[in-house]
Amino acid sequence: MLMTGVLMLFCQIPGCAELKPDLLDAYLERELDWAMFIELPGSNHYLNYAGSQLYPLTIMRINFRAFGRGTGAPGDSAKIYEELWYHKGKPVGSRRYSQLDIPTRHIGAIVVGAIDNKNEQSQAVANALVRLVLDLQLKKISPAIVLVPNGSYDQIAEGLGRYNFVPDILGLDGPQMSIHLRSYPQNKEHYFYYSKRN
Repeated sequence: MLMTGVLMLFCQIPGCAELKPDLLDAYLERELDWAMFIELPGSNHYLNYAGSQLYPLTIMRINFRAFGRGTGAPGDSAKIYEELWYHKGKPVGSRRYSQLDIPTRHIGAIVVGAIDNKNEQSQAVANALVRLVLDLQLKKISPAIVLVPNGSYDQIAEGLGRYNFVPDILGLDGPQMSIHLRSYPQNKEHYFYYSKRN
C-alpha cells in the first residue's frame, strides 16, 4: 500500500525533462529520501586514435543526492557515486567515488539523462541500471521508479531483457527483484521482473 501511494506521487512529477545531475528539484526534495542521476557526458574524444580497441567509449557518471525529507533540513549536495565505462554496450571499467549511506527502506528514484547514441548507450544504461538496482537491493533499498528519456525507453527495456528482466510476473515464483521503468515526458511505463528462466 505504501509503495502504491509513492508510485502515485510520480504520476504528477513536474518537469522531469528539466532534471539535472545536481538533482536540485523541489518536488523530488519534498517527496523522496534520495535520488540518483545517470549522466552520459560526451565522450567521443576518449581513446579516439588509430588502432584503438576501446573506441567508441561511453562514460557514465552516476550522481547521488540524499534529501532531508520530513526533517526540515535541506539535504545534501549531489555527489558523484560512481563512474562506469562501456565499449559497445559492454562494461570495461568503473571507479567508485563514495559509498551509499541510505537507511533501509528509504524511498528514492533513479533518473537517466539524455542519451545521444540510442543503441550503444541504451545497452550501457540497461547494464548500469541492473548494477545499481542490485547494489540497492543488497542493502534492502529499492528505487520506487526509474525515469528514462522517452526516445530511449524501448531500447533500455530491450536491454533489461538481456539480463533476464521480463515485463510479466506470470509464472515467476517467490519474491521478485523488479525495476519500475517509466519514460518522460510521455509516461510510457512497465514493471520488469527478474526471471531465472532464460
